[in-house]
Amino acid sequence: MNKQNKYVPVYICNKCDILLADGPEYTWCPKCKGKVDIMDMSKDIYACPKCEYLINKILPKKEARKLYCKKCKNIKLRKVPGTGMEVASWKQKKTREYLSDRLTFDFLTFILPSGSILLISFIFVIFVDNSISVILKFMFSFALIFFFVPLILIMLSGFVVTAIEIFSTLDFVIMLFLKKRKKLIINHGIEHATINVLLDHNLPVFGGQSDSDGFRINTPINAINVGMAFIEAVRRISGGEKALTVSPRCGTTVGIIGLIYIASIITSLWLWQSKFLTLTEAYGILILLFFIFYFLKYPLSITMQRVVTVSSIFTKASIKEIKQVDTERDELVKTYYVSTDINL
Repeated sequence: MNKQNKYVPVYICNKCDILLADGPEYTWCPKCKGKVDIMDMSKDIYACPKCEYLINKILPKKEARKLYCKKCKNIKLRKVPGTGMEVASWKQKKTREYLSDRLTFDFLTFILPSGSILLISFIFVIFVDNSISVILKFMFSFALIFFFVPLILIMLSGFVVTAIEIFSTLDFVIMLFLKKRKKLIINHGIEHATINVLLDHNLPVFGGQSDSDGFRINTPINAINVGMAFIEAVRRISGGEKALTVSPRCGTTVGIIGLIYIASIITSLWLWQSKFLTLTEAYGILILLFFIFYFLKYPLSITMQRVVTVSSIFTKASIKEIKQVDTERDELVKTYYVSTDINL
């Protein structure tokens, strides 16, 4: 695996349901000795959920909706998540188009609804602050009626999603203070590294979650590929690639930053109650802190991972077991639990 993140050919054995993406050019499956097909992961893959039939090409949306398996007749083909334009590592996704989409998504689901709630609260605070002139209060009332109220009604669902993401990390934060903290942060680092290796091989991954005994990975690929990625990840970490253990997309760290922001809310309210600030000043500081945390969330995320939530210091790491976990996810996306054996 090279550091330049060049395209790695991906082969599939339909009989074994194995993706081969470790570098060599395969003409037959090393497990069953059967024929393998080369997959272009930059194109969409449509697969039958019942048999091995699949199509690997870019199709118009209307045509893709009418694809049926030629073997199973009435079974509709489904797009394999992560293929086509979705499949790429974080570095590959750092294009102008991707960053534009990412910022638009963040803006719609986080900064717009959350910032709107804060600004509306700020307006209400101004109404109860007697030091504000009547003319300013009148102007703010028009802003509230014609802009902020419709905005908050439209974007409230995005704020709820963000709140769920923040509070879903509380269990990880609690585990950081338990006795098995060292194994937890090592597994967290190996989880990131395993995901980064899979993405470097152009294989789709949809996140993961760590605990002190191992970690979960959500992906449509086979367990064998997850195991191969784990081995490569451990080898590269041991070889000095510490950066492999951090990820700009780590949901846990974003959640911790959210908790820090909640703490800043409590601090601002305390300063107001203690008469250090007026109510309007306290809310003004809150809005300022909100935008600071938002625009610094990725640098803060990387820093917090290196200092608090991940570790690359271990003597040996190996796999005890990889098992598929039953979830309510899309049937084409599997969840694997990788049980690890860590020697500190």
